[in-house]
Amino acid sequence: MVFLSVNYIVANVLSYSIGTINSYLWNKGWVFNSNERHSKILYKFIGVNSITLLFNSFVLYALVSIFSLNKLISQIIATLLGMTLNFILNKVWTFGGRKVKKCAKNIYYR
Repeated sequence: MVFLSVNYIVANVLSYSIGTINSYLWNKGWVFNSNERHSKILYKFIGVNSITLLFNSFVLYALVSIFSLNKLISQIIATLLGMTLNFILNKVWTFGGRKVKKCAKNIYYR
C-alpha cells in the first residue's frame, strides 16, 4: 500500500486489521488448538490485537519519524516486535489458563 502512496500508518492499520482475522482463525484452530467457544475468546483476542496494533504503530512511527529509518525496514522491525508481544499476550491471556496434561509415553496434550 505504501508503494501506492497510501500513508504508511494508514497502510499499517488496514493491513493489520486484515491480518487479525486470519490470525484469529489460525491461532484458535491450530497454534493454541482451542476448543473454547468464539464468544469466550474473541473479545480477548480483539483486545490483544488492538494493543499490539497500537504498539506496532508507535514503533513504526518512532522508527520512521524520530529515527529516520526506511519505512519498509521500520515495518519489518515493528512487525517482529509486535508479533512477539502478540504471541505472549495471546498465550498468557487469550488462550491461557488451560492445563497441559501428560499422558503415557511422555506425550503432552491439552
